[in-house]
Parts: sequence; structure tokens; C-alpha cells
Amino acid sequence: MMIPAEKARLLDDVASALSNVKNVKAVALGGSHARNMHGPHSDLDIGIYYRETTPFEIAEIDAVAKRFSAGGSPTVTDFYDWGPFVNGGAWIDNATCKVDFLYRNLDQLEQIVAAAQRGEWDHNFDQQPPFGYRTVTTLGEIHIAKPLYDPENVLGPLKAAVASYPPLLKERVAQSSLWASQFSLLFARNFAKAGDVPNTVGCMTRIYHHLVHVLFALNETYLVNDKTALREIGSFKTKPEDFGARFSAVLAAPGGNPEKLGVSLDLVETLIAEMIARKLSAELPRLTRSAPTAATSSPRAPGGGLPAC
Repeated sequence: MMIPAEKARLLDDVASALSNVKNVKAVALGGSHARNMHGPHSDLDIGIYYRETTPFEIAEIDAVAKRFSAGGSPTVTDFYDWGPFVNGGAWIDNATCKVDFLYRNLDQLEQIVAAAQRGEWDHNFDQQPPFGYRTVTTLGEIHIAKPLYDPENVLGPLKAAVASYPPLLKERVAQSSLWASQFSLLFARNFAKAGDVPNTVGCMTRIYHHLVHVLFALNETYLVNDKTALREIGSFKTKPEDFGARFSAVLAAPGGNPEKLGVSLDLVETLIAEMIARKLSAELPRLTRSAPTAATSSPRAPGGGLPAC
């Protein structure tokens, strides 16, 4: 799907203006337009890349944002005002479409990519709804980014490094997320027995989140946006049959008493079992329904490994 001509002109004009801001190392198109998944009302997401030791001046970004703002009062943040990963930017109300600026710290991106090659990922729950932000999304954002201005080719090595899903990261995401799904199920069973609907359903959505990451890892695809996750999963080769429809049915009517909550958790447990049957069953630590110990309070034990079960 081509970007409409009016949006394309706006994109060119904004990229040109940002390229003249001192210490901007690169500008790139991201989001749904970069993924060719945009609709008529999709925002333009524009990444602004900089070095940590020589950042651009926020006042200059503010001036660019005001230039393209229909109302003249865009929202422009300082660095890291939005959290540790989506580390600031701007919301601009343009007559053609909304425009989002997203600050990108090149040094941080390089560290995240290097960690991923070692099989490491990170998470910040408060970064954004509904499940927070995991650094595998950073890899996906680098992968889809369409450079608009990059005179020193700072994006080239990053994009080359994430051209394929890192094997060690695939193993880590799949194994730890399957374990976390089982771990969450233990808690969900106890909440369900007490008729505690909010916490039972909270565990169900947590399990959903973990299983989505398993599926993206097993299919060597970066999870970029929760909004398109189920659509993408539908085209995956490796997945439980009707995964999205089955989990959605559970969450649409989880039950209001212990018995009905238990039935819903049985359906969730079946999905977990199908995932394990398809991949990593020999490698996945086995969980029993005994009370968690201090050593199993987190899917990752001290030292980065998985706790013994």
C-alpha cells in the first residue's frame, strides 16, 4: 500500500526540517507506514536518532513541531519523559494527519541489539499499555525503519544486525515465556478457587501476553505492535489452531464464580500444552502445582538462568 501523495509530501517536508537540526544523526519512518499496514487515518511515526553524548536541543525539535502543527501547540517532551525505552518525542496535530516524533538514542539501541545477540531482553511494565514494553520491540522497530536521512549510515549496521531473529533470543523468549505462562497459571488457579475474578483474569491476560511472545519468537518475527499481533499470528506457520479466537472467547466470558473460572483456566491450560507440544517441550522446565518458593518467585533465577522446578 503506497503512502498517499499528500502524506508523502508532509513526510518529506518534516524529514527535511529535522535533518537541519544540529546533532540529528538520522531520521526514519516507522510505525504502520513503514510496515505497509497503514490505514487512511494512520499517524506518521518518525524516529529521530541521536548520540547520547551529543543530543539535539529539544527547543529545536519544538520549533519544527510547531511549524507543522495546525493548532500551534504540539506536545513536545524532554528526553526519557515517556520512559526508559520509548524515550520521548512529540505529538503533532497536522491537517493532513497526526505526526509523532520518537527520540532514538543510538547508543542505547546498540546496547539492546548486542544484548539480543546474547539472548537477553528487558521489560518495563509502566512504559505503555496494555503489557508494557519489551526490548524485542526495539529490534522490530529497527528492522522496519525506513531511513529518510542518514548521511553517516548509522542505521545500516543496526538494521543488518537485526535482519534475522537472533537464535539465542528466540530460545530465551520461547523458553522463559512458556515457563512464565505455567507460573502464571499456578497463581490463576488459586485466585479462581477463591472466586477472585479480577486477579484470575489478570493472570489470563498475562498468560496471553507470554504466549503471544512465544509465537512471535518461534516464527522468528519481531512483535512491533500489540494492535496487529493477532492478525499476524493468523498467518504464522507455527501456532495452535485458532489461537486468537480461542483465547478471545475465554477472555470475553471468563466466568464469575470458581467453577466457571476453573473451566476457563482449563481452556487456557490446553493452549499452553499445545504450545509446548509444538516446540521446546524437552527443554521447558516442568512445573508442579506446589506453592512457589523463593527460588521460583521469578521466571529468571539469579544468574540469568531459569529456576529449577
